Amino acid sequence: MKLKKKSGRLYSQKVFPFLISQSKTKKQREMSSGVVSKRQIEAREFGSLPPRNASYVKKAFRDRPSDESLLFKAARVIAANFEKEPQNMDSVPKRCREKVLELLPTNLNIQIASANVHSEKYWKRCCDHRWKGNCVKSLHGNSWKQTYFEKYLQDLLESFDSKSGDDDDTLKESIEAASDYVFSLKITQLLTHPDLSLIFDKLHNLSDLTLTYVFVRVF
Repeated sequence: MKLKKKSGRLYSQKVFPFLISQSKTKKQREMSSGVVSKRQIEAREFGSLPPRNASYVKKAFRDRPSDESLLFKAARVIAANFEKEPQNMDSVPKRCREKVLELLPTNLNIQIASANVHSEKYWKRCCDHRWKGNCVKSLHGNSWKQTYFEKYLQDLLESFDSKSGDDDDTLKESIEAASDYVFSLKITQLLTHPDLSLIFDKLHNLSDLTLTYVFVRVF
């Protein structure tokens, strides 16, 4: 091809498109022949393969922690030390908050979690982990945090057995942690008779209580 360079504009209009089209043609030939894949071509041009999806990125962070962003490192440190140094999640910078919530374990100390974590995504994850998806949020004020604490307290009271060594102080602490988020309780059994004054004194939002007693007659 003969080309007289009369101006920079002429060069940019004809030569650059020609080079680009030649490059595209080469890519198409390589891909159609099966010699290389599209991702291999991208790797050759850009120096590395772009992440396929979010899970790929998370796996890369786990496998190569030295490559983590500073934001991810900060989130990981906060989550790992949350019980030792609890802080209200609303005070965590927004850019970092979602990552911290993703990394927080679902078995946090109940008092620390109650006071400091208010994310519905976190409490939904806790419900799914504990009850394997067997939760209906609409039965608990359309709140995942309320759902968790009402079901958690129900399980705790139904399984509480002072004769087997269950601690009254632990029960009291759990009721105090749940106090702001329990509006309705349905207790289907009581192995022993815990101090019910704890329920009425501490659960100041409780407006609906269903309690079933089972009497066993021994002859």
